[in-house]
Amino acid sequence: MDCVKFKTLDCKLYFEEIKAVWRLRVAAGGTAGQYFLFQGRVGQTELELLLDSLLLFNMPAYHSNLMLPETRLVGNMALLPIKTQFKGPARGDGIDSDIIDEAIYYFKANVFFKNYEIKNEADRTLIYVTLYISECLKKLQKCSSRSQGEKEMYTLGITNFPIPGEPGFPLNAMYVKPSNKQEEETMRGYLQQIRQETGLRLCDRVFDPQTDRPSKWWVCFVKKQFMNKSLSAPGQ
Repeated sequence: MDCVKFKTLDCKLYFEEIKAVWRLRVAAGGTAGQYFLFQGRVGQTELELLLDSLLLFNMPAYHSNLMLPETRLVGNMALLPIKTQFKGPARGDGIDSDIIDEAIYYFKANVFFKNYEIKNEADRTLIYVTLYISECLKKLQKCSSRSQGEKEMYTLGITNFPIPGEPGFPLNAMYVKPSNKQEEETMRGYLQQIRQETGLRLCDRVFDPQTDRPSKWWVCFVKKQFMNKSLSAPGQ
């Protein structure tokens, strides 16, 4: 993927420059995920304004392409295979791409959306991973090194968390609770598997190998709330 280098640091010129770059991206069949890989030297406040301005261009929300007729469900969420060594009900050996890859790739575009149409059960899995990425970024922004980030991700991944149907789960209106004890165990195991693997992969993406510090091109999204929801309690 190529990157875009902004020619100016003047905020007054960002709008026209972003618009021009965005049109080129669309014409070339590029995605919002590629667009956000631009390089530039901007401050945190300017960067947030820059990202918010992209809403003016009717960015599309991205949906999962992994739903198949034979996909197993847990509640009304797709239990999709995951490339992982963590124990759980959905290890997928030999697959090229999984729901975590999709969620990370689409995150910088989807996180702006306050409303999101659920087109299939895989989208519910995508929503959960997207919200969990936001939780991870809250922790990673405070880390001074990748090793510290990995420890934080391990702790966050195994910390007790609510599942659909339980108090504290933010999307109970959209998710069906498990129908029995076995399904509850499967759902909890699957979500923990997702959490552990997502945290591990984010460390690969978020930490700059040259500085061993979190990249501003990721932590600048900490304040964004996908669907106006959060997996953490208010104030956390």
